[in-house]
Amino acid sequence: MPKPPESGRRRQAKAYEGAFEAVAAVIIAALLGYGADAKLGSTPWGLLVGVAIGFAAMVLRLFRLGRELELVDAPRAGTPGERETGEEAGASDGSDDGPGPPR
Repeated sequence: MPKPPESGRRRQAKAYEGAFEAVAAVIIAALLGYGADAKLGSTPWGLLVGVAIGFAAMVLRLFRLGRELELVDAPRAGTPGERETGEEAGASDGSDDGPGPPR
């Protein structure tokens, strides 16, 4: 069985790391909320606030992970058309906006 390329392993490790951190954020925040409830006698508000904060931290972590993985996948010089012509795809100098009379 062939081994995956090193960059693939790095990408996979980063994905596992992000998933673990996201789940850990929810669990830790929920436990802190539960502990606050035990100390303050405010059941279930501490737990609910902890879960909400943990969920928000999880969502932020997953967005950051997505951005990091996009950077790994992004080609160095853009799309093949950009590399050949030096222009972005769909870029126009405004001289021809499509059918119709010229301005």
